[in-house]
Amino acid sequence: MKSQNRDVSAILALKAARAILGMTQDEVATASGVSKPTVARLEAMLGKTNLSTIVALLSVYRERGVEISDVTAGDVAIQITPKAVEFAQARLADAARRRSDYKA
Repeated sequence: MKSQNRDVSAILALKAARAILGMTQDEVATASGVSKPTVARLEAMLGKTNLSTIVALLSVYRERGVEISDVTAGDVAIQITPKAVEFAQARLADAARRRSDYKA
């Protein structure tokens, strides 16, 4: 049971990191070299979790300023650095990224 809880904590942290940065699954897939269906399956907790996939996603998030503590420990912590805040703000300011019904 503890192993399952640890896996769920890690996946929730990865999903949170993507949300913090405002990235789509497609964008994360492209940046990490992992396929979009693999990212989607991981986030939906379907199938086995591949360590190399987690490492690739962690690298993407770390490069953009989101630090996730040791995902194998169980108690996962997320640190949002100023770099992550700048990345997210730039994405929010990009009018081209907004849904058509949100454009002013």
